[in-house]
Amino acid sequence: NDCIHTYRDSNALAHLAEALVNRAEVALSATSLSRAREDLKEARALFAFRHDVAGEALTWKLEAEISVATGELTVAIELLTYAKERATQVNQVFVMAEATRVLGEIAAVRVVLGEHHPR
Repeated sequence: NDCIHTYRDSNALAHLAEALVNRAEVALSATSLSRAREDLKEARALFAFRHDVAGEALTWKLEAEISVATGELTVAIELLTYAKERATQVNQVFVMAEATRVLGEIAAVRVVLGEHHPR
């Protein structure tokens, strides 16, 4: 929190966005989903302002993970697909791979739940 305040006070937008993403990841792992969503929303706005497509893609991927945690699988799929498309635009391999991984996990869960039939 201290570094977020410092970055905000000094108008260090790139560092602020990264710190917000880091805090959102910690909040997500601690199931503090509202905190994670707030941080991701702010980080995404900062990334958009800076035209940082890779950063934006990461926030969409993390937002999708929140949707998975809340059982909103259809929303998660849409967000992951969007994150993967954005990451592909700038060759952000990590986000592309992570989005693909989570999409695979969702597909596996849906098969188990009988919502989807494997081909």
